[in-house]
Amino acid sequence: MKNYIPKSNKKQTGIPMYSERGQYAGAVIGNEWRKNIVTSWMLRKPPALAVDVKTLREAMDAGAEWLVVTNTETGVTYRAAITTVLEHGFEFDRGFGLQRGLALAFWDAEPRDEDVKPLAYKSRAVKGMKFNGRQLPLFEVKHADR
Repeated sequence: MKNYIPKSNKKQTGIPMYSERGQYAGAVIGNEWRKNIVTSWMLRKPPALAVDVKTLREAMDAGAEWLVVTNTETGVTYRAAITTVLEHGFEFDRGFGLQRGLALAFWDAEPRDEDVKPLAYKSRAVKGMKFNGRQLPLFEVKHADR
């Protein structure tokens, strides 16, 4: 994208990549196009990861031979050769521009770090307590005359 000015002043390494829509899409560092995603960006049907076709071409022109995608929520890093993305991938457009997806079976996946674990939520609610169907008061107001 011409004359694009990043919104943040973060130090960028490598050659920054931008999608068809002008959004930051990672950077080409050495022979790898590295980008971060969150779980909700993964395709469910079929289970796959996808990238913008225009950005894929630009990454290849910048010297990328590998696509490395890190899920920042789970810590899992997916790695595939761009030739694999081209040979075994599929193109589609679901309203975000032309994209090329690659089924998860074609990716090498590994945890980024042994210490990284998926987010887990533990409730602090008391177990076994029944409230008889009435809403508990959030604040109790006591008046002096009552």
